[in-house]
Amino acid sequence: MNGFEKRSAKKREEILATALKIINHPDGINNLTIQKIVESTSISKATIFKYFKTKEKLIQETFFYYLDQLKVKSEHILAEKQGFINTFTELTQLKVATIAQMHHQFYLDLMQYYTQTSDLQLAQKMTEYTQDSFNMMKQLLKQGREEGVIDERYSDEFILLYTQAMVNGFSQPEIYQQALPFTKEWTEVLLKGIAPNPNIIMKDK
Repeated sequence: MNGFEKRSAKKREEILATALKIINHPDGINNLTIQKIVESTSISKATIFKYFKTKEKLIQETFFYYLDQLKVKSEHILAEKQGFINTFTELTQLKVATIAQMHHQFYLDLMQYYTQTSDLQLAQKMTEYTQDSFNMMKQLLKQGREEGVIDERYSDEFILLYTQAMVNGFSQPEIYQQALPFTKEWTEVLLKGIAPNPNIIMKDK
């Protein structure tokens, strides 16, 4: 990538990061205007439309950007190879922290945009993200079984559903503000629940 390409990529990411902040608002995507991005970044409207032909395209790419950022952070945690318990804990806390940082309307808009438009690119992106997350967790669960910290009575499918139920619980506005201070304890209880012996979890802490 040459200097021009690097500058273009940096400017494009600045637009997306700014758009994400603007969308993270009680009004969600309705809060997003090109003028607000111009005022926040000093990047001209012409430049913004050069990268994103329409506002709809900008919204789509902002959702892509959000999913990509979450994926990169997850991959970074996995790359640290800390062992199943610490890795599982960090991944769970990342998802919970991400939910707490984003306004609930953002998730409503994301899902509405995904389910009520004929945007095949967004549908493909969501499918890829879901599959990547599934594969990451399957690989991590395999590691946990090899380390002897997962009770063999529990299938991967059950543990994945169990974990997702916990994370989805946090996504409810009336719950996550109260539950956020207890993320560590909640994760520890979850890990104890799938361990063959709860004392294993305590020894690894």
